[in-house]
Amino acid sequence: MGTWNRDSQPTWREHTILMLSLFAGSLFLRSFFSYDQVFLADYVRFRGTDAWYHLRLVENLLGHFPHSITFDPYLHHPTGGPVTVAPLFDLGLAFLAWIVGFGQPSAELIESLAAWYPAVLGALVTLPVYLAGHLLWGRPAGVVAAALIAFLPGRFLERSLLGSTDHHVAEVLWSSWCLMFLLAALRAARDSVSPRNTVSPRDDVSPRETDRVLRWRSIGWSVLAGLALAAYLLSWRSGTALPILLLSWILVQVVADLRASRSSRYLAPALIPALLAALVAILPWIDGHRVPARQAVVLAATLLACSVAIGAADWIHRRRLQHHLKQHRLKQHRRSRPPHRRRLLPWALLTLVALLGITPWFAMPRQTGELVHLFRRLEPTEWGLTVAEMRPLQADDSAVAALWREFHTAAITAGMGLALVLWQAWRRARPETILLLVWSLAMLSASLAQRRFTYYLVVVVALLSAGTVCAVWNAFWRWQSQRTKNPRHSRQQHSQQRSLALTLALALLLAPNVSQAMSQASKPSGPNPAWHTALSWLRANSPDPAEPGFYTAYYPRQDPSQATASPMTYGVMSWWDRGFWLMRIARRPPIANPQGYGITTAAAFYLAQEEGAAQRMLADAGARYVIVDDAMPIRQVGGSEIGIGTVASMATWQQQPVETLVERYEVRAQDGNWRPVFFYYPSYFRSMATRLQTFSGQPVHQPQSIWVVSFEPHLRADGALVKRVTRMQSFTSYRHAIDELAQLAGNHHRLVSTDPAASCVPLEALNGLRRVYPPVRHDLKAPPPVQIFRVLGSSVTMTQIPRS
Repeated sequence: MGTWNRDSQPTWREHTILMLSLFAGSLFLRSFFSYDQVFLADYVRFRGTDAWYHLRLVENLLGHFPHSITFDPYLHHPTGGPVTVAPLFDLGLAFLAWIVGFGQPSAELIESLAAWYPAVLGALVTLPVYLAGHLLWGRPAGVVAAALIAFLPGRFLERSLLGSTDHHVAEVLWSSWCLMFLLAALRAARDSVSPRNTVSPRDDVSPRETDRVLRWRSIGWSVLAGLALAAYLLSWRSGTALPILLLSWILVQVVADLRASRSSRYLAPALIPALLAALVAILPWIDGHRVPARQAVVLAATLLACSVAIGAADWIHRRRLQHHLKQHRLKQHRRSRPPHRRRLLPWALLTLVALLGITPWFAMPRQTGELVHLFRRLEPTEWGLTVAEMRPLQADDSAVAALWREFHTAAITAGMGLALVLWQAWRRARPETILLLVWSLAMLSASLAQRRFTYYLVVVVALLSAGTVCAVWNAFWRWQSQRTKNPRHSRQQHSQQRSLALTLALALLLAPNVSQAMSQASKPSGPNPAWHTALSWLRANSPDPAEPGFYTAYYPRQDPSQATASPMTYGVMSWWDRGFWLMRIARRPPIANPQGYGITTAAAFYLAQEEGAAQRMLADAGARYVIVDDAMPIRQVGGSEIGIGTVASMATWQQQPVETLVERYEVRAQDGNWRPVFFYYPSYFRSMATRLQTFSGQPVHQPQSIWVVSFEPHLRADGALVKRVTRMQSFTSYRHAIDELAQLAGNHHRLVSTDPAASCVPLEALNGLRRVYPPVRHDLKAPPPVQIFRVLGSSVTMTQIPRS
């Protein structure tokens, strides 16, 4: 990318001040604009859903420090479930609270530290990114990269905001440290085999001693990279893709070294100690749930494959060298090319490593099957599309437009940087450059598969953008220096101007991103006051599903095969993404939760068309209460083609076309254009979700929105098949509408409603469910945002529950 002029480089003291300023600015962005959204008057409003479960685990861990639970009966009713959250993130937060609270932290202190924890970790990412940029292209590039990672909007900012207490910010932190330490190890290893290393300026130090110092330095950086890799794996149980990424880089690197007639022996001290240190570090933590055994299997397989690849590449290089020394003189050898048959050796090496890669499939089929299933989760599925973070990056637009929406101007500079890195990797094949290239392509591919992985991609975007800025700036000043008669005098004269110009370029790069980042940081998230009040009411006004104190107890792991009775006496029916709120705030076990438990059961209940079938589902699930909220109805937003509402997600989980409930038609407006509109079918209003949330379980004797529409299918220019309305007729009587529909011939006529809050069919009262919250009856035209119903006829029988 080019080397920054030493005369214009700030000192380490100036860089330290600048780094502290960037850390403070990053922490300010992540805390100031969202402080009032998190620290409310009566509670701390954590963001999202998973943060509430992390808080639940941390509180239980501090109650029995340093022992953490491996089974949680509150996770899912009726069976409970094993804790599958990696332990390091929660352990670090609990240890911090234990130290600050002198061994007995209060609940207020735990919540405050938990809210600040992700913001501090997110701000700390600026340090490894700065060092990585420094190792790649110089200190100014590190400053540019750190500034970008500090203020760029997107998923990483969302994951590192105040109150976003989830382990994803720790993933970015530890993976960034791993990348930085690997770059440092590679530089030391490469310098150890370079004929012009300058580790020590002393004349009495021999080149051999210098090489030894560099090799040990490379091993030290490699061990630190391995510890960072182990911390990453202990922060995310599904992080086994990172060792596979390193194996992919090694394969590309050894082929590049063979192409350049260069030995790959220097890679051994830079990577093998890292993999070995990571394997040793995670072995004591493996328990099958929080830290699965496949992590050790993947690390061991990667260690074996990398060792064989490096050793085989070095053997091939030595055989080539021996062959050329026998056939030609050394001078001729440098200009000659190997025979055609020796060009097959790199492909033979790849074949050998591939065979080693498929060996675990036969030796350990269960762990390998889990790994394959883990990678298959990246494929877009019908159920995954209902979760916003699991949708492909280009689901709503093209990949280029999605990247621009995510990073704005930084996406352009990162694309230029990726092209430059690719050109440098092909030209010089430096291991640091190839590592960055493979890392960038892997993170880009993961982000395109699922948009949530853009919190990894932001590190790559920052580094590539910094390389682009410094490369362009070096080329410009080199060209300007060549125009002057005294280049040295010109460099000294324009030193301050160059630093000022870099600052202005960085400001122009950040300007459109900072405004969006500030807007993103100020958006509220998590349970609103209506939800928190409702769940607090449920905790205070419903019987405890277990004996007193069981929520904070340390209970042994349960064996599902030997379980004879449910540890909880009842559960609460709610949609899955509210499950952790229910567990932490109300201290009640949910039927469905964000980890996937009970989602199909909840979807089947909320879409049930008959009360009898719905009551049987509640009885089978052991539900005593049912919760609905105002996010369930499907409605059109601002006249656009976007429909929102969790009922649509419920239909997807039930493998039921959402068009059986709500469908989009096109009607002709007064200006002659066709505009989209939603029509709601009788099945939508007969569903339990609508009858509970919109009508509070009360009967509807006289429907308020009765329409009979006639339509014709139409193929639009973009290839979409739509239904265009040819006639709409309104009725005041449901019986008259049914008679009119019976007289119309054909199947292009439907009974619909144009308002999700006004039924087109009469509805009976729900006799098996009684609303208990809010206790005051509301007008049916404006239902309360959160409602809780008691399942009539259910009983609570306290049972003896084991605990220790």
